[in-house]
Amino acid sequence: MRAMKVRLVVFSILLSVLSVSAQQGGKIVFWSGDPGCGSKSKAFSASERFVCSSVSTERGPVSTIQHNGLMLSAAFLEDSKYHIAGVIITNQTSEPLQFDADNWGAAHFNSKAAFQERKKPLAAETSIPSRDILRIMATRLRYESSLDTFIAEGQKTTESREIKRPDGTKYNVNVIVPDKETQRSVARQNLDRADMVMSEQRRIRATALTSKSVQPGHSVKGLVYFRRFKGSQFVVFSLSIEDTTYVFQLQSKR
Repeated sequence: MRAMKVRLVVFSILLSVLSVSAQQGGKIVFWSGDPGCGSKSKAFSASERFVCSSVSTERGPVSTIQHNGLMLSAAFLEDSKYHIAGVIITNQTSEPLQFDADNWGAAHFNSKAAFQERKKPLAAETSIPSRDILRIMATRLRYESSLDTFIAEGQKTTESREIKRPDGTKYNVNVIVPDKETQRSVARQNLDRADMVMSEQRRIRATALTSKSVQPGHSVKGLVYFRRFKGSQFVVFSLSIEDTTYVFQLQSKR
């Protein structure tokens, strides 16, 4: 009976998460508080060993799975736009380990109960490559700056000008002219916005997980981004390395 339940849960994940769906019949392990790593598919051999552990940090728990010389640690964060997986992969084997974080997946459910009842997720998709995030940021910067500049160019103000009559006397009139101060203010605002966006882009480039392999005796680390979905309170992440998919679950704090 327990084996059947495991197969049903695994099958649910295979249908729910894109990166897992592409690997039906593959090796799947669920991180859990159980040192033996809870549920696993039957594709593993009896000789394969797993250890699951968790360490609490100021920013939340870091969950780790050790499996045949691979150590995968993951922490999951949330901001206004993204779920962010902070990942460290350590290779203690004698061969390179291959992976592609662009194919890692997330299935979003409105509750943990919905997931456990194998209900259809609100959404299921792969991660957002950092290059796409950078491109979106650049496009938004150009759009917002162009829009603000266009609006500023249409702003008018009045100024007093002195007019000289033919007889030499002078008088003042108010004339409508472009609002130069607004235009200068918008130009400064656009520069500040560009500086802020470029600073954020540098941070993303420096911290994103872009490696595709881990050499023996080495580690790689970085951030992987997933979209957030309104109404989602429970997220199931699938991180595939070589022929194994490691599954983590996140209860949203929002």
